[in-house]
Amino acid sequence: MRIDLNTQMKMALLSAAMLSATAISAAPVLAQPATTASPTAAKAQAFSIDSTPIETLLANPRTKAVVEKTLPGIENHPSYNQFKFMTLSGVAPFSDGAITHDKLTVIQAGLDQINQGGQ
Repeated sequence: MRIDLNTQMKMALLSAAMLSATAISAAPVLAQPATTASPTAAKAQAFSIDSTPIETLLANPRTKAVVEKTLPGIENHPSYNQFKFMTLSGVAPFSDGAITHDKLTVIQAGLDQINQGGQ
C-alpha cells in the first residue's frame, strides 16, 4: 500500500503533535506572581523560530508579516491546526523541504529586528 506525500506529512505532524501534547501535559504548572517586566524577562519572551509557537507569531501583526514574507500562506496550510502550536524550527523537518534552513535564517533575522525594537 502506497501513501501519498501529503498523507505522510500529515501523519508525521500528527505524531509530533501527540508527542508534544503528552510532554506538555506531563509538565508541572506553577503559579507565578505578577511582576513588572525586566530587561531579562523581555529577552526571555523574545520572538524566536526555536521557542515561539507558530500561532503566536501569526497572532502579532509585525511577526506575522515577517513569517508570511518568507512563508506565504502558512496559515492556510491544510494541516495548520495540527502544527500551529509547534515552532517553525520544530515543523521544518516535517515540511518536505518547504521550510528550509535559509528561510528560517531570514525569518529569525526579521524577528531579531522586532526583538530589538525595530521594524
